[in-house]
Amino acid sequence: MTLWAIVPLKIVTSSKQRLANVLTNKQRIQLTLAMAEDVLTILQSCQNIDHIVLVSGDAVAAKLCMKTNAQWLKPSNQEGLNSDLAFACHYAEQQGASSCLILHADLPLLNSKRVDELIEQAQKKALQHKNMLAVVPCKEGSGSNLVYAPLPFPVKFVYGKNSFPQFKQLAMAADIPFHTLAMEDGDLDIDIPADLKSLEQRINRLDSSSAKTTRRVLAEITAKTVS
Repeated sequence: MTLWAIVPLKIVTSSKQRLANVLTNKQRIQLTLAMAEDVLTILQSCQNIDHIVLVSGDAVAAKLCMKTNAQWLKPSNQEGLNSDLAFACHYAEQQGASSCLILHADLPLLNSKRVDELIEQAQKKALQHKNMLAVVPCKEGSGSNLVYAPLPFPVKFVYGKNSFPQFKQLAMAADIPFHTLAMEDGDLDIDIPADLKSLEQRINRLDSSSAKTTRRVLAEITAKTVS
């Protein structure tokens, strides 16, 4: 089995708008890029991932990919996240990928060991069924932070509000096994000020080699706030 990790990245100048009350536009851009770099770096250390794609219409993705040895995939048309992911999965399948792990770029607390364990858990379930979905939901249980699936992707993409229950409903309607998986620190994506506070608290519990870029940017933001 050939597994590709697919990481979508929005146009960074318009990202993390719900943090506008606590971060400047420059700080939001810095944090977005830092988290994406950490996610890509983590994926490069995973034993069970064969290739990494950053799918984005933003040219800044090229620099990120050079730093992390990932591939930049620019969508042929920029119609939104679901269109981008459909394009990326089709491309991956054409290139020989048999399965994918889709994860967001704002999950800097992940580590390679847990990601590998998650993949192994999902692959064991996939051996029993040709088509299946395995999803790690966000902490509220509404979003889908990590999604493992065979290729071609077995259902339509429904990322956005309440994607987790929608993926589950689509799988059930198509008689496709749906598995809810849990992964420590895989539930925290950074969207609102409360998420940022949780990130600051949790990141201090990690060893100093984890989430290096995010840690540095948070320290710089804190220093400017204090001063």
